[in-house]
Amino acid sequence: MIFPFNVIFSFLLYNPHHAKDSHQGNYHLPKDNNSHLAHYLASDKLHKHKKLSDEAKVLADTAAATHSEAFTKAVETHLMDDKKKVYFKRLDNDQVRESFQKSMKDVYVSRAKEYFQITKNLDEFEESMLMGAYVGVFEQDLKSILDQYNGKLTHSDFHKETEQLQQKLEQRLYSVAATHFKYEDIPDIIKHVGLEGKVKSQFINLDEAKTLLNLFYREGALTDTILRRVIGAYKMKSESGESK
Repeated sequence: MIFPFNVIFSFLLYNPHHAKDSHQGNYHLPKDNNSHLAHYLASDKLHKHKKLSDEAKVLADTAAATHSEAFTKAVETHLMDDKKKVYFKRLDNDQVRESFQKSMKDVYVSRAKEYFQITKNLDEFEESMLMGAYVGVFEQDLKSILDQYNGKLTHSDFHKETEQLQQKLEQRLYSVAATHFKYEDIPDIIKHVGLEGKVKSQFINLDEAKTLLNLFYREGALTDTILRRVIGAYKMKSESGESK
């Protein structure tokens, strides 16, 4: 049975085998007053997001490494001679391209089954969906890349093509890591990333807040250039506190 993508990506991040110390929803909340309760809930959501974002980065980096592993395996198996010389021109042959594609798919599926701890045999459709969820590449994507370049394919061409697919995978993973945030969390996010004096929270939507949070973790600081690109200059404050 193949689950919808949002369920698969949620499992990737919430898999208990890979996040044993993450929160699972059993919170011990202070009961002294509403202010402390609100503060605890805000910090807990941010802590949860940080842990899930860190796991998302690990998964994204693992996917990138798996691309290289699969490609190298296929090259060594089908394009390398006994003197370790590589001949990409062999990919002009339809049968070689098909075998090359299968070798790559086998690596992707093997790594995905290890992660999900799947031992049963899968049909071709299920294998393609599984590798698509795990590394962001479907078997049809591999075929399209190989058929586009044929014998003119190079290492740099392959990595250029998979980088675009990798970016989409990362967007999905980071999106899942932030699904627990609600509209009312925007001010807490803005405060956490140190932008209380630079933006007007009431003008920021939830998607923008999530993007700023992810960029904050990735870049370490949110420059004016980043803010203009993500939210637009009109949502920023001047030094006097007025909108720019």
